[in-house]
Amino acid sequence: MLVLALTGDIGAGKSTLGALWREEGAQVWDADPLAREVWELPELRAQLRERWGDAIFSPGGPLDRRALGERLFADEESYRWGCDRVHPPVIKALEERVRESRRGWVVVEIPLLFEVGVPPWVDGVVYVAAPEGRREEWNAHRRLAGADLAQRQRWLLPEGVKRSRAQVVLENDGDRESFVAEGRRLGRRFRRMASAVELRGVWAEEAEARRLGRELVEARLGARVSVAEEGRILRRKGTVVEERGWAVTVTTLEELVGAAMERWGLSSSGAPDAVTVLPRGRSPWEELVEIEENCR
Repeated sequence: MLVLALTGDIGAGKSTLGALWREEGAQVWDADPLAREVWELPELRAQLRERWGDAIFSPGGPLDRRALGERLFADEESYRWGCDRVHPPVIKALEERVRESRRGWVVVEIPLLFEVGVPPWVDGVVYVAAPEGRREEWNAHRRLAGADLAQRQRWLLPEGVKRSRAQVVLENDGDRESFVAEGRRLGRRFRRMASAVELRGVWAEEAEARRLGRELVEARLGARVSVAEEGRILRRKGTVVEERGWAVTVTTLEELVGAAMERWGLSSSGAPDAVTVLPRGRSPWEELVEIEENCR
């Protein structure tokens, strides 16, 4: 499983990238709709009314989001007040959705990721960067003028800091076709990273186990192999026996499992006693990159 956080400044292209990755097979969760739900919670609406009165509510009761935004970004104290109330429940809701996903490639789109802190359940961060002029042009279509954009960004971390904290920076400074092509290329790579599994077989002889493990690495059907002696107690023909063997555990990708098992069957002087495919637990980002790069 791979959990990516997608972030970037207003109008950089996060939503476009999220839509592309959904097409590539990712489960994508967006923090913005969850935040809108949180703002409508009765207890928070009561706090908003107490702080700013009826001016931020439309006739009939719904929140006037433009009026709310003007007040939230008017000064740093108001901005921090709003963040403290909306971000914790949103991050908690995203975490619940990630845990329900269990396997595969999951993307959480969090605009203020670095400002609120990267959750510990995120494996890597992708930051989308775009020139200010391009972002202003895009935000004009959303009726967010340059002055409004500057007001909303003044409490955010500098772009350089966010670039340095991301595992991947995707530049959106060319034409749309180039951005989409690079987004799809990254998507295919992340989908492979999310498919890392462990293939495990047991052989009677150490030399055979090590040879088979090395063959998979040399053929780029596995990124890393461990060979360890193990003891087993099992029942054979009605009799309980103890045996010792050599377990080979190969870190590979789901798409290569068939080829790896075929090579084991063709190359081994004797079939392994047992072969199992196991999902991998969470791994450091650098390890996931290494696995994807070293498997063909």
